Amino acid sequence: NNLAVVGAVVFIATRQHALLILMHEGAHVRLFGNQVTNDTVSDLLLAMPLNISTRRYRHLHGLHHRYTNHAADPDRKTIANDDQWHFPRSRSSALMVVLRDLTGINLPRTLKSFALYAPWTSLLERLQGNSRTGLTDAEILRLALVQMATLGALAWTGGWVTYGVLWVLPTATVLPLLLRIRGVAEHEDMPGGDE
Repeated sequence: NNLAVVGAVVFIATRQHALLILMHEGAHVRLFGNQVTNDTVSDLLLAMPLNISTRRYRHLHGLHHRYTNHAADPDRKTIANDDQWHFPRSRSSALMVVLRDLTGINLPRTLKSFALYAPWTSLLERLQGNSRTGLTDAEILRLALVQMATLGALAWTGGWVTYGVLWVLPTATVLPLLLRIRGVAEHEDMPGGDE
């Protein structure tokens, strides 16, 4: 039933968004008092299933808190040249942004933003000898565990198409819209400064 699939895609995207909200708390070390436990749980259960590194997100998000809406704000830098983030806008123009998100047309822009937080970017930096921003040994192990568990489960169940429709599709369509709505609601037209 196509309507059930659409409903599932929307519902799953809202749960993916919830995972990212919890990962945000992990970036602030609010899940567990011990940072190693905090980062391990955050990476394994919240961040890495959505291709994000908690520590990488923490670093950039800390700069965002420090320089909110200033030139040094990495979020502001990311969206400054992306007209899809410029609000307020007319109702018809806003509807076009929504439709571009929901149809995946904005996906290349979304992937560019996600790459800033991706463990893959950090892994490449590590392989190039940048130990400050590259993944640690523990993060590489966590990334390997998440990927092996995902690929193992898919190979065992044969759920490749289901995974694509019910995990990747929500990530590529509805989740970016939810992140845009939240980002605009929280930060658009705010004066710069510390949060």
